[in-house]
Amino acid sequence: MTAAIVQGNAVRSRCTFRDIDAATLDPAAVVCMVKEPGGTETSYTYGVDAELVRVSAGIYQLWIATNAAAGTYTPRWKGTDADGNVVANESAFEVDASAFTTP
Repeated sequence: MTAAIVQGNAVRSRCTFRDIDAATLDPAAVVCMVKEPGGTETSYTYGVDAELVRVSAGIYQLWIATNAAAGTYTPRWKGTDADGNVVANESAFEVDASAFTTP
């Protein structure tokens, strides 16, 4: 049996930023954008939005609510260093519809 993410659950998205030697590092700015199945994009900025937290050096996480709809959710993490260089990563996960009208 495969575990499924059902609409109404929160999903943890986590990103680890590393330097060229694979050591974790904190970018000057961290943003996580989340695209919902209907196309709505929401941006979370570390230090501004309480939902985006620093777990430890170079590791950040965001709990993503899946109440909006079933379908594909895409978090995009972006770190910017003091020189303006950007590192980004995207992933995606599928959410199944709930059997309940108010999940």
